[in-house]
Order: sequence, then structure tokens, then C-alpha cells
Amino acid sequence: MKTRFLALTALAVASFAPHMFGQTAAAVDPAARHTQMLTKMLGLTSDQQTKVQDLLTKEGTASASLQSQLKTLRTSLLTAIKTNDVGGINSITQQMAAPQQQEAALRASTAAGIYAVLTADQQAKVNNGVEMLAGMGGGRGPGGPGGFDPGMHRGGRPQ
Repeated sequence: MKTRFLALTALAVASFAPHMFGQTAAAVDPAARHTQMLTKMLGLTSDQQTKVQDLLTKEGTASASLQSQLKTLRTSLLTAIKTNDVGGINSITQQMAAPQQQEAALRASTAAGIYAVLTADQQAKVNNGVEMLAGMGGGRGPGGPGGFDPGMHRGGRPQ
């Protein structure tokens, strides 16, 4: 159990490493990296690897658009905060809800797709860590990857 927990924790950390160390998408292919980690952890076949990488690549493409929207909204929110524009803050945070919900649904759908590709034995290995399948990780909160802190951006570094 401890080994599985450590493997899943390592997987979560590795999923966010490019964001934490400022690497760009051109420097690291997140879908390929995540597929390699799942292959090592679960022993994916070449057919499974192809399917998993396709799912993760599609997620990455869709997620990039959502992240761009959120980045623009976060910039607007910072301006509203600095000008004490309460109405603007309310409006912007309401606008942020839709792409955040779409991002969560996208990650969950990708995880479901990956889970469906796995054998019963592989599913048993990730049973309690199914959120790791699509790089969702655990322990996210305000200011962490996926959380919001007005002075931070997605990678957790000050803007």
C-alpha cells in the first residue's frame, strides 16, 4: 500500500513538474510523459499506450484553450481587485466558473477514457488513485495547481 501511495504521489508531482520548473510545452510533451509514467506504473501494452496518449493529447489541446481563457480572466480579476471594482470581481469570477467546470469535466472524461482502456488488474492497481490517470493529482487547493490565488498563476509562481 505504501509503495502504491508513493508511486501515485511521484506520478502527481511529475505531472506538474513542467509547470513548477517553468518548462514550456515545446520542451516537454505532457501526454507522452504521462503515458510513459502510466506505462511504468501499470505495464501498459503498446496498444494501450497509443490509446492513452491520444486521450491525453486531445485533453491537452482542449485544455490549452480553457487555460488561455482563464489567464485572461485572472488578469482582469487582478485589475478589478486593484481598483476595488466589486461588481467587476463578481462578474469576472462568474465568468471563470464555466471554463473551470469545463476543465474539470475534461480531466474526468480523460480519466474515464484511460480507465476504460485498462485491464481489470491494471484498474485494481489504480483503484484508489484514479484521479492520477489524467494528471488531476491530489491535494490541490487555493493557490496550488488548478486553484486560484490572485497573486499567483497556474504554476504557483508569482506573476
